[in-house]
Amino acid sequence: TQRVDELFGVLLEQHFNDPATTEIYTQYLYTTGNYKGAKEQLGYALDLNPTDADGWRRLMVLNVIDEDYPAAIAAAERALEFNPDSLDLYAYIAPTYFQMKEYDKALATYAKALSMTDSTNVEMRSDLLGGMADVIFEQGDTLRAFDTYEQALALNPLNAGALNNYAYFLSLCGRDLDKAERMAATAIKLYPQSSTYLDTYAWVLFRQGNTMMALTYIKAAIEADDEPSADLLDHYGDILEADGQHDLAREQWKKALEIDPDNKQIKQKLQ
Repeated sequence: TQRVDELFGVLLEQHFNDPATTEIYTQYLYTTGNYKGAKEQLGYALDLNPTDADGWRRLMVLNVIDEDYPAAIAAAERALEFNPDSLDLYAYIAPTYFQMKEYDKALATYAKALSMTDSTNVEMRSDLLGGMADVIFEQGDTLRAFDTYEQALALNPLNAGALNNYAYFLSLCGRDLDKAERMAATAIKLYPQSSTYLDTYAWVLFRQGNTMMALTYIKAAIEADDEPSADLLDHYGDILEADGQHDLAREQWKKALEIDPDNKQIKQKLQ
């Protein structure tokens, strides 16, 4: 890596006004996980070629990965100036607004994307409806959210994201847990190494009272995740507590609190 960095330094000195050189360096930085550097280099390339709609799109994606959502939206708006009919852009913008908790804008963007999607493109329409359902649930309209998930799965019964989220939200509400278990099981059959889907299946099993199987799957979820989230560790703590492993439960809750120090629910559990 050090040698490659040195060679890129020489290359950029010799071709500092060449967008193609900057783009190759951007790809290298992205591949090595240097998202900040990649965004900086891509910015230089776009300064040289501001009409590069694909470049603006990639800058948006980089900002999403780096969790800089306002910058992602700004890049998307520039991309739309040069490519106003890009369905892919709207499909990125909607979940970005969702992450920013700007739910009305997220729904409006999903609706626009749906209006642009051909009726024969059932997978895309299913994905968009699944995203809308996520937003609607966060807004507190549970019944409408569940109805929207049903629409998404009617179009594509193997939409793993919709299956997973629908199952998880049903479990949170304590509703139709058998259906939630079937949907979560289908999701992990489709993506058996997904930490998120394994976590959901474990949580549904836990809500059903099947603590032993829940422990098996929550452990698999943690093993599949290089950096377990606070939610995942919190779930692990809850399942351990239900299994009578109180000390181990406290350990997981403490780890979760280190990641999410403002989480009041975890604090209450520890107290």
